[in-house]
Amino acid sequence: MNIILQGAAAEMEQKGADFTMDSLAKRLHISKRTIYEKYESKNQIINLIFELKMDDLRIQHDEILSNDNLSFQEKLSQYFAVQSRVYPTIPSDKIRAIQDKVPQVLVNINAKIEAEWIRLEAFLRKGQEDGNIGAEVDIHILMLMLRGIYSEMINNPQYSVLEIGNSLQKAMMMLIGGIAVK
Repeated sequence: MNIILQGAAAEMEQKGADFTMDSLAKRLHISKRTIYEKYESKNQIINLIFELKMDDLRIQHDEILSNDNLSFQEKLSQYFAVQSRVYPTIPSDKIRAIQDKVPQVLVNINAKIEAEWIRLEAFLRKGQEDGNIGAEVDIHILMLMLRGIYSEMINNPQYSVLEIGNSLQKAMMMLIGGIAVK
């Protein structure tokens, strides 16, 4: 892992976007010049960290969806359980503060999240074609439900990133299992 990005992620975990290049250099025992030789700005570093985290999620989603040893239900369950393996988990309140101070991060994250929603919808449609989801299920409505849960939770500071993933996983399992007593 890149030591500068790793140090910046640790700074973001503690201070959000309020870390300085001075504090990062001090943490890493290097000069600011060394940082600026590799990166143009703090914003570039922040964007890159989030990009790497989102790319890691995409890679894990690829691994899950292409794993022939998993059932359709196991793939869906694991899809929402994924957590980035890249750098520490940044608390939700820090992420929101970063997004306020570095709006390009939000644009980039939203583009990658949208790509994941599109991929999930394609997987669900294929699952329906393969008989894993009933023909009567409206995939569009299902996606609206999942997106609604995500939107409600991501915009509420009381929920952590981990809680959002867990809630989406629980919602999917409720939908798969049904809510009626059998």
